[in-house]
Amino acid sequence: MPQVIAYRTALAQLIKSANTSDWENDIQDASTATFITNVNLTGTGTSPKSTAINALLLPGRSGTFGGLNRTFAEFSVPSAAQGNITGITLRFLPYINSTGDVIIAKSNAAPLSNAYQTSNFNDYTTTAYSAVQNPNGGSSPTWPTTSGTTDTFDITLNSTAISDANSDNVLKIVFMNYTHDFEVSAPSNGTNVSNGIRFINGTSDTYGTRMRLLIDYQVGYSNNVSGVASANIKKIMVVGTADIAKVSGV
Repeated sequence: MPQVIAYRTALAQLIKSANTSDWENDIQDASTATFITNVNLTGTGTSPKSTAINALLLPGRSGTFGGLNRTFAEFSVPSAAQGNITGITLRFLPYINSTGDVIIAKSNAAPLSNAYQTSNFNDYTTTAYSAVQNPNGGSSPTWPTTSGTTDTFDITLNSTAISDANSDNVLKIVFMNYTHDFEVSAPSNGTNVSNGIRFINGTSDTYGTRMRLLIDYQVGYSNNVSGVASANIKKIMVVGTADIAKVSGV
């Protein structure tokens, strides 16, 4: 089965932090971020983010201090795979921290000129695109701990992500802490859990590890024949479906 690569066309870490007596209202459900870091799409080098995904609630001088970090990314599906995707793997470089559980969720953010804004902080959905990735040392699948520039990590995206990519020809995702953010469970005071990502700047793939989707897709005739899905059809009139562009001129 053929495979194509979709590199990220936008990538950013959005952070909301504030003194709070109501973590869910002030932090988790905030409409805007207080800080944003967009990946440089034209420069070079790496930008390690040890708290790319983070949830915290800590005692401070002026009361209780809370925070959430979410990482958003957008990918454009190559035309060769559009409408025919059968599998998607998200590949990226993790970095250092692995103390939280993470989920890849569907985002509805629309980055302006390939750059996210502080107003994109709440542009996420409760639609899961992956299984929960556990802290290092937890049950599989496990988010790794590494500082290397070549130690990639793969996350398999689910059938919902595949369907959305086939329908929209673009995939928008957000990395979220699973327990405290996606599941909206306020952390206890003293909590500070993080997972890191090494952002690769620019469009040249110096390390061969710039964040990407590995997209598997089927080729050949891709429609139904008499109500039978193309995936279940091997040949039509002894001709392999991969060699068929049209049936009766259609």
